[in-house]
Amino acid sequence: VVAATQLTLRERVALKFLLVRDESADDFAARFKREAQVSAKLRSEHVARVIDVGTWGGRAMFMVMEFLAGTDLRKVLRAQGPMPVETAVGYIIQVCEGMAEAHAQGVVHRDLKPSNLFLTKRPDGSDLVKILDFGISKWSQTDDEVGELTRTGVVLGSPKYVAPEQVFGAQVVDSRADIWSLGAILYELLAGRPPFDFPTFARVCAELASGKPPPSILERRPDVSPEVEAVVLRCLERDVSQRIQNVADLAGDLLAAIGSPLASAMRARLYAILDTKS
Repeated sequence: VVAATQLTLRERVALKFLLVRDESADDFAARFKREAQVSAKLRSEHVARVIDVGTWGGRAMFMVMEFLAGTDLRKVLRAQGPMPVETAVGYIIQVCEGMAEAHAQGVVHRDLKPSNLFLTKRPDGSDLVKILDFGISKWSQTDDEVGELTRTGVVLGSPKYVAPEQVFGAQVVDSRADIWSLGAILYELLAGRPPFDFPTFARVCAELASGKPPPSILERRPDVSPEVEAVVLRCLERDVSQRIQNVADLAGDLLAAIGSPLASAMRARLYAILDTKS
């Protein structure tokens, strides 16, 4: 990703390139195209805006995106460590707002993680979270093209944040997989490490298969309330039917857990977005 200037408008933009070194990398080109298509359909302020796509030199695909000044949450965590509870919850609420529009269109991100959440500023100086990288997103309905991109036995996403049904190859992966990822991210924002933090993919899989809950956040952060931890653990239910079912309930439950009077209003607003069909 490089900074550039749109010469006619004199507007700063970002160019995201896909450099293909191997002709067998058709899957990556297809995912790159899918990221542009999905991102261009979403209008939320919490999704990085895609302006155009093209090919440079007949070989390198690129997309033109809004220029963002800031850093991703992974780097923030590395620099500052665990976040204040209300800050962490506020960031997840913003992601819920962005994902509500995506989920309403049947799009599952499937790779939500701290490095795909970019922290920038609004004109008034307040924090603004932008969701990046819809490259392995999937329409939850039947989609032949997506099926071709997701070969049997290939796990897409980051193991420490992806839902068990993705890891173990479930035929149906819906928006509740993103709920798991949001729970894993919030766990890390509060505890300073992911809930299943192991050095190898095999060990992560073993822990997910074991059914054991992650270590308690309260042991690391006594200032985190049991109510907040309970919401996080409900995101991390292996049984998708027992998991928090959508981002409207997640946002509402989190705000209620920190005693915010905005819980009901936020839940209603996100339900209104989820109920829209494009």
